[in-house]
Amino acid sequence: MKSEKETISASIVAFNNTYEEVKAVVDCLLQSDRVKRIVVIDHSPSIELATISEHCTVKYIHNPSNPGFGAGHNVALNEPERTEDFHLILNPDVSFNLQTIENLCTFAIANPNAGICIPKILNTDGTVQHLLKLLPTPLTFPVRRLPALAAFKHSINQKFELHQIDQKRPSEINVVSGCFAFIKGVAITAGCRFDERFFLYFEDFDLTRQITRTYKAYYVPTATAYHKYGNGSRHSTRLLFVAITSYIRYFNKWGWFLDRDRQLRNKAALNRMATEQTDADAARQDPSSS
Repeated sequence: MKSEKETISASIVAFNNTYEEVKAVVDCLLQSDRVKRIVVIDHSPSIELATISEHCTVKYIHNPSNPGFGAGHNVALNEPERTEDFHLILNPDVSFNLQTIENLCTFAIANPNAGICIPKILNTDGTVQHLLKLLPTPLTFPVRRLPALAAFKHSINQKFELHQIDQKRPSEINVVSGCFAFIKGVAITAGCRFDERFFLYFEDFDLTRQITRTYKAYYVPTATAYHKYGNGSRHSTRLLFVAITSYIRYFNKWGWFLDRDRQLRNKAALNRMATEQTDADAARQDPSSS
C-alpha cells in the first residue's frame, strides 16, 4: 500500500488574463501540499504573466502563437517529468479551496475506475452552473440556439444538462468540462490527450470520451469550485465560427447520426439519474431513513 500522499500536477492556459487572475488560481493550488508542479501556459501576446514563475512550484511557458486551449494543456501533459498521480486541468477564472482538492483526491483514490472527475461548479453568486451534459447529437446545439424553440429551451436544457442529477452524492457522467478536470495520471500515461484539431470548444467532450474508453467519468458534488462563465460563442462572431468548426470536427470524428456508443451512454446516464431521483423521493417519504 502506498504510504505517501498522492501528488498532483496542474496546468492553466491563459490568454490575455491579468496577473491577478492567474495568481489567484495558483494560490488556490498552493494551499495543498499535494500539488508538486504547476505549469502556466500563456498564449497572450505579452509576457505580463512571466513573474508568476517566481514560486519554485510554478513553471511559465509563453507561446504567443496561441495554438488553442487543448494544445496548451498538452504542453504540460507531454512533459517527461510529469510523474504525479493526478493532473488538474484548470481555467484561469476558477477558484476553490483546499477541501476541494482533498475531496477529489479522496474520491478518486477510493474509486480506482475514476479516470476523470469534476467538482460541483458554482457561479459567483453561489448558484449551480450546469456544465454537466449528455453526449450531444448533431441536432443538440442548433436546436438550443433556434429562436423559434425558445419556449422549449428550458425543458431541453433540463434533460441535456442533467439538471435533476443528485447534488449530494457522486454520480457517473458522460462529459467533464475543461474548466476544471481532475484526471488520473495513468490515463495520461496511457496516451489520453486533448485532440489539437479542436482549437476551442468540444475538446472536453472529446477528451472525456477518450478517457472513458477505459475508465469512468464522475461528478463529485462534495467538492466545489467557482467559475466565471463567459459563453463567448454567443457574443463573438469569431468564437461562433470556432465553435461551428469544432462542432463539425467532433461529429466527423465520433459519428454524426450513427453513434451507438453515444446512444448507450446517454440512455444509461438518464436511467441512473431517474433511479437517483426515485431513491431520493422515497427517502424523503420514509421517516425512518432520516
